[in-house]
Amino acid sequence: SSLDPGKWAFVNGPNPANNELQYYTDLSTNLQVSGGTLKIIARQESYMGYNYTSARIRTRDLFDFRYGKVEVRLKVPAGQGLWPACWMMPTEQWYGIWPTSGEMDIMENLGQQTDVAYGTAHWQATDGTHQYSVASVTTGTPDLAADFHVFTFEWAPGTLTWLLDGVQFHQVTTADVAPAQWPFHRLFHLILNLAVGGDWPGPPDASTPFPATFEVDYVRVYQELPFVRIEGPGIAQSATQQVTFSLPQIAGATYNWTLPASATLVSGQGTHQITTQWSGSGTVQAQMTTTCGTHAYTHGLSFGPNTWENGGFEEGWRYFGLTANAPAAATFHIDSVSVAGGSYCGKVGVSAVSTNVWDVQLARRDVALVSGTTYELTFQARSAVAGADLNVAVIDQSDYTWYAGGTYALSTSWQTFTLTFTAPATATAQVNFDFADETGTFYLDELSFAPQNPLPVAWLEPLRAQRQGTRVVLTWATAAEYEASHFELERSATGGHWAHWRSVPAAGQANRYRVVDADPLQPCTLYRLRQVDRDGTWR
Repeated sequence: SSLDPGKWAFVNGPNPANNELQYYTDLSTNLQVSGGTLKIIARQESYMGYNYTSARIRTRDLFDFRYGKVEVRLKVPAGQGLWPACWMMPTEQWYGIWPTSGEMDIMENLGQQTDVAYGTAHWQATDGTHQYSVASVTTGTPDLAADFHVFTFEWAPGTLTWLLDGVQFHQVTTADVAPAQWPFHRLFHLILNLAVGGDWPGPPDASTPFPATFEVDYVRVYQELPFVRIEGPGIAQSATQQVTFSLPQIAGATYNWTLPASATLVSGQGTHQITTQWSGSGTVQAQMTTTCGTHAYTHGLSFGPNTWENGGFEEGWRYFGLTANAPAAATFHIDSVSVAGGSYCGKVGVSAVSTNVWDVQLARRDVALVSGTTYELTFQARSAVAGADLNVAVIDQSDYTWYAGGTYALSTSWQTFTLTFTAPATATAQVNFDFADETGTFYLDELSFAPQNPLPVAWLEPLRAQRQGTRVVLTWATAAEYEASHFELERSATGGHWAHWRSVPAAGQANRYRVVDADPLQPCTLYRLRQVDRDGTWR
């Protein structure tokens, strides 16, 4: 009788990206669950400056998954300018903004053509252009508005398949999309919505009936257990940092987790999700048993100051953004013939140059910098021809302010290069490897990015004390925590003699702290804060 908030959430507001005309709401007049079906209802009414209302819901952060089969039984509304859809978007923008990180449209329909549906995959080519593969299917009688039909989407490694009522009508594989541009191996989530107007369907007209209802009987997701992966980070920088790993939560399943000697279980044994702490590198193992049998999974974690996962390209281009803008031209490949470490390396082949060296680029985005902290970027590189130059730049991700960089002359043998710099500001940066100023073939491997000899704590905000009535509220914040054990708060009435008052455990990661002194000293209380390392050193 109502939407399950444990699986679906409303996405309210306008959607100007496609020039749509509706305002999405969470009102019961726009979404209802009744008679065993979900009903998304578009209405012609004035609301928040718009002339139409409707609803859009998604499973992001509630049910995200990788690979499986989705079945949706639905019935669409008929009418010019109506645009119902069931589709999938990446939960995180791993490779950049749309369409770089992908989009999978299970079913889209135009209300003026209720006997035709579309299935589409979107991605981005290395030259930065939007690429897509779309196919249409004709339903015949009864059409999509006259009766329910079942759309099936099968998502497997390297293959996307669309079916209507059990009959395949579209497929996209890595034969159609170069593996370097294939973004469909990350976590995605489901979306259901009914748009009004937009670039594709056009606006409604006098013949469009309102209210218009997009009706969904069910959405079912099946997963093949061999395709399941342990979800969780691949790195940890601090022994006090809590690291979470998870498997799909399946009714009736049993879970057994095994940790290496370098890890400690905090909570979750026997459940689909565990919390851990680490003192060294190692591999998590898990067994999941269902009515389909028992399956084993592993997930490696590297412990240390390095903040970059997949610096050795063992997972392809994961976490890297690829760009090849005209007039430059380039190809990107994962190579296994000659590597510096591990099994793979990154290979960039430049066939046409540009006056802008960044027109061929391999980038790591969302790199956190803390003002005053010194960082060390280390990488191995070589080129097919000796003397080729590799350009590296660390820039602000928002306004492109240049922070650090250099030009490195490569040889035909692997060399290790290091760029050391001190962050002038706390910012989100990106690290660019730029190739567009000369043709040739370049190889990269074993990339790492870490604070150099990091202090146990990088401070974001100092200790502050604020009186609230008879109490005093103390706050401070850290931008990063590496080897901190805890914080010690001391009090004094005069500043001459200080007494220990409270110990606060370190979070092991960036955190904001708040402590309340309900009984401060009279008539005045002075406070000071000390951070204690894991080895007992005071700072």
